[in-house]
Amino acid sequence: MLSAAASLRAAAALPSRHNAGMGSRNTTTDQLRKLPLFATCARRELDAVVANTTELSAAAGTELTQQGSRGHQFFVLVSGSAEVYIDGERIRTLAPGDCFGELALINRQPRSATVVATTDAIMLVSHQTEFATMTALAPNFTRRMMESVEGRSDVGVS
Repeated sequence: MLSAAASLRAAAALPSRHNAGMGSRNTTTDQLRKLPLFATCARRELDAVVANTTELSAAAGTELTQQGSRGHQFFVLVSGSAEVYIDGERIRTLAPGDCFGELALINRQPRSATVVATTDAIMLVSHQTEFATMTALAPNFTRRMMESVEGRSDVGVS
């Protein structure tokens, strides 16, 4: 299993990583609208999400976050699945449209869980600065994201 830092460094060198401005990105605003997290977003909000994220592919078995480490990214699972572990115990399965990593950015706290891709996955990834911009420009997304956090408060995935 690759560590989160190693997997993100490795992914940066792969052709499967696409920035919105490069024109080779696969995830579109129309695809985002199909995910519950983005269903109520206006077009301009979806454009803000696309502009402030990078598409990242991860192979099954890739550790995306590591419990206790400092969080630098927010993730939205576009396709594939991932498992959430706290203290080595599997807590839940993530599916397309689920997000994780926001608490570490919002609260500037260590990751509360380890997340591992269980299948090949495509994610949208946003770093601290882009995350702040995205949440300011996309209030419907921000509201849905916070509802998602409240819905899993007993699990505590950051």
